[in-house]
Amino acid sequence: MRFGLRGHKILSYTDLDIAYLAGMLDGDGSIDLRLKKGAGTLQLRAQVYNTDQNLMEWLQLTFGGNLHQVSRENIGHHWRAEWTWYNGGQPAVDILKLVEPYLIVKKVRAGIAIEAWEKRQPTPRGQRHLGAPSNVVELRQGYVDRMREHNAKGIPALEKGA
Repeated sequence: MRFGLRGHKILSYTDLDIAYLAGMLDGDGSIDLRLKKGAGTLQLRAQVYNTDQNLMEWLQLTFGGNLHQVSRENIGHHWRAEWTWYNGGQPAVDILKLVEPYLIVKKVRAGIAIEAWEKRQPTPRGQRHLGAPSNVVELRQGYVDRMREHNAKGIPALEKGA
C-alpha cells in the first residue's frame, strides 16, 4: 500500500490501482502540455475521460484531482454523460511519475511532460506580470513541440521512440 498527501487529505493506493490508472490514461486519457500565450507559462494537465461516473469518482477518491461532468446536451439524448478526471501542474507530474512504469502508449509523452515540468524554470512571483524571459519561453516551447510531435496522428508512439 502506498500513501500520498494531497492538501490535507491522505490518499492510499496499491500498485494494482496505479497500473489500472495507467491503463485508463493510455486508453481513455491524455497528457496535455502547452504554453499560455503572452506570459509563456507552461501548463500541464493529465486527464482521463469516461462515461462511468462510479469509475471516475473512484479515480478522484483514490488519486485526488478534479472531476468534471461534460455537458452533452447538444449531441443528442441517447448519449451518456461524460466525465473528466484531471490533475494539473505538480499534481499531474506526481501522477505521471506513479504511472510511467506501467504506461505503454503514452510512456514517451509522460516522460516529456515530467522533464518539461521539472526543467521549466518558474518565473518568480513578483515578476510574473513581465512574462518569462525569451530563453525560458524558447526552452518551454521546445518541450511543447516535442509533445505535439509525439501526439501526431498516424504515427504510433512505440515506433517513434524517445
